[in-house]
Amino acid sequence: MEAKEISTNNYVREAIGRVLLAPKFADIIKKNTEITRYCKDEEEYFNELSVIRLYWAINDIYGEHLTEYILSLPRQDLIWIENSFRLCAGLPVKSEDMGTDHIPVWYIYRSMYEDTQKLSNLNDIVLRLLSYNAYMHAMPNSYISNEDIADIQKYTGFSVYPAALTPDLSPLKMQLLTEARGETAGATPKYLEYRDFLLGLDDAERRYFFVSSEESVREFLTLPKARRKNYAQMYMKWHPWGLPTPGAVRAAISDISYIIPKSRREGVPRLREDNSLPLLQQSMIAWFFGACYGDVCAWFGGEYKVAEELRDIITCVKRMEPYSNIQVLHSVLSIAASTARIRYICRLRSQVWAYQAFESNLLRIAPCGRANAYIQKLIRTFNNPLEVTPEAIQWHFANYVLNFTEDDCTRTFVYEKHDLAQCINYENALELYFVNVAAHGKEAGKQLDLPSGLQEQCADALSVYPRLSGDAQKYYLRQGIASFIELARKNNHDAGTLEELATKRMPNLRKQLFQKKL
Repeated sequence: MEAKEISTNNYVREAIGRVLLAPKFADIIKKNTEITRYCKDEEEYFNELSVIRLYWAINDIYGEHLTEYILSLPRQDLIWIENSFRLCAGLPVKSEDMGTDHIPVWYIYRSMYEDTQKLSNLNDIVLRLLSYNAYMHAMPNSYISNEDIADIQKYTGFSVYPAALTPDLSPLKMQLLTEARGETAGATPKYLEYRDFLLGLDDAERRYFFVSSEESVREFLTLPKARRKNYAQMYMKWHPWGLPTPGAVRAAISDISYIIPKSRREGVPRLREDNSLPLLQQSMIAWFFGACYGDVCAWFGGEYKVAEELRDIITCVKRMEPYSNIQVLHSVLSIAASTARIRYICRLRSQVWAYQAFESNLLRIAPCGRANAYIQKLIRTFNNPLEVTPEAIQWHFANYVLNFTEDDCTRTFVYEKHDLAQCINYENALELYFVNVAAHGKEAGKQLDLPSGLQEQCADALSVYPRLSGDAQKYYLRQGIASFIELARKNNHDAGTLEELATKRMPNLRKQLFQKKL
């Protein structure tokens, strides 16, 4: 950061003082006209507040060591980073609120460490933090590292809390897991029907319907009980990642042939002239989307403003403004590269929740260098984006990342794949590398873009992991593979020490490591 920018930050910070609520722009310039030298308008003032919040959060915990690193980054990056944290926390971007609880300082420290140690191939810190936010925003509560005994399998078909597949628990699933933990659940008729249906299935069927959309299951339950078994078998065959949307289920109840996915490929759209746009802009839209502007508007349905903003950015009428609603969407479409893939993503965008699940997964896999491969796999799996649910996308993603057979999984990790899938931090390339190399050997790691330093850390942990008992292996998987890698390093890869520690079944192992209690 230039000296002028640092002095600007320092001056405004000192002028405001350490307050919970900064003065409004109109009020502070009345008392201190010098502020206008650094903040010409309210927009610049809000940006300055973003930088100050970031500075305070970092300085309070890590001091000058980390603040020097942060202040070396481009100023616009600082604004984007702080605003992204606010968005993921559900807070308004433009605010005088000077609280810093929404800023995950530990992850910023980790990003600095990765940069200084050359441990990351994803050099753009903003994209790395967006990836982090995608994961953390989807992360459920502390059950991912809970060691309490609960009869999860009886109710869900999983022996591990299904954290990876339930980022946003629906009401009936929440009640079901409450009852699984031995707590009282609201016994409404709707819930009792849902619970009794799941409890009447075998484990594989129960897992299938548990990870399916709650609304789709409720639609499925309108079937007469005598027809449910046959329909369930067909759905598990033709839609292995979970029930399609409620509308698709409703159509299949009237005509069972709708269960079978239609294999007809989408035709290439005809490029029609649009008199509302200059010819040059029409050609730019056609080059990007492979379709005319009218088709683009139709893909986004009621979100016509999204189509308009994309039109203006692609045709260079407007610049991309920070934190616009389509900033990440435009980046995703640019990554897709192919017009066919772009059209698919745009159509998926009309299913807002399904698109958000896809976007989060794409940001998770991007640091591994597999973003485009994931898009291609998704399109081949779900040929109709209008029938796919966010739950199906999550289930498919977990299986896509764990690129090995069921036999390889149980032989290597003791857990079956559906249970192992709940133990993975999908944002952490280190964990993805570990599980794939453990199951398939070092050659499998070539599919993931991981720096050599991290590969060496994994190699050391991989050497000790097979020497542990099955129970110890399961414990460390539940508590997080990255935690196990760090703990193995701290204990000089002593299998005996790690085995003894596993018997204690401590919850929140990562927290213990972070607080240096181990």
